[in-house]
Amino acid sequence: MKFEFVPVDYNYFDFEGKNYIRLIGRTEKGKKVCVVDSYEPNFWIILKKGYEDKAKEVVKKIEKLQVKKASRVTEILRTKILDKNFLGNKVKAIQVFVTNHKDAHDIASAIGDLKEIEFRREYDLPLISKYIKENNVEPLNWYDVEGDVLDIQDFGGIVEALDLETCIAANKITPLKKKKNFEPRILAYDIESDNLEIGKGDVLMISLYGEGIKKVLTWKKCEGKQDYVECLKDEGTMLERFSELVNKYDPDILVGYFSDGFDLPYLKTASQKNKVKLSLGVDGKGPTFTRGRIPSGKIAGIVHIDLFRFVDAVLSQYLQSETLSLNEVAGELIG
Repeated sequence: MKFEFVPVDYNYFDFEGKNYIRLIGRTEKGKKVCVVDSYEPNFWIILKKGYEDKAKEVVKKIEKLQVKKASRVTEILRTKILDKNFLGNKVKAIQVFVTNHKDAHDIASAIGDLKEIEFRREYDLPLISKYIKENNVEPLNWYDVEGDVLDIQDFGGIVEALDLETCIAANKITPLKKKKNFEPRILAYDIESDNLEIGKGDVLMISLYGEGIKKVLTWKKCEGKQDYVECLKDEGTMLERFSELVNKYDPDILVGYFSDGFDLPYLKTASQKNKVKLSLGVDGKGPTFTRGRIPSGKIAGIVHIDLFRFVDAVLSQYLQSETLSLNEVAGELIG
């Protein structure tokens, strides 16, 4: 099978102890599909000056290293000895390929005491970042993909777990020769609640705005409502309707303002309180959160963007607004 494809969302999974990349994006016909690509995780070790001719001996010392975990055994698959540039200097480097990226740090630590080694690099980089960098499969760019349609049982049933038209195991991914733009489907959302502390109050309203959609969902005070307001019987029903509308719109990007720190975790907590499923994303599992001072929300097959983080980190130094509230920032930027 051959088709044009633009990757939007990236993730990875383990199967039989190895890492695979899962890309979700659009075909040239606008269909959302999944592409699974193989990837050999790796990191670099750089030899000390004066030990450049010891590279083969270092390889022999490390090639039998293993890291054993409950569900897998990670070992060194192969190595490459290369002449590289590092911080402006020519160095002798060894690229070390391992079976599972999750254990690259442990293997790098195990070889760190060798006297011939000066530096270890890239063992702590995120797997997706390394895949994009090394394979040049960048988001929002078009590619020709050749591959085989996956059966339901392949990779432990990844096809059955995703609400997508098809999943492809890639044999080849190459940049599209002709220039082609991609316009992602963007959906904005915002919530109002009666308590600023997550989990302490109710979600009163949820708004949605995008091309062809303008909607406010609520279960409070619906008298004299505008035609874009939809009244639901209770908070739980409103949350289910929100999931239904988002999935029906099928966005590539879901965007909010301080939505990592407030809106998305508030919605998830409210769904748990009401014992309903916030079934967002192609896997229907809803949002998950990475660790951090402000956790980042992630939804399978949809890129979640919190614009506040960009405004705070990048734009705030150029703004006249006294605060970074949505009203003030929007007023200054777009009137």
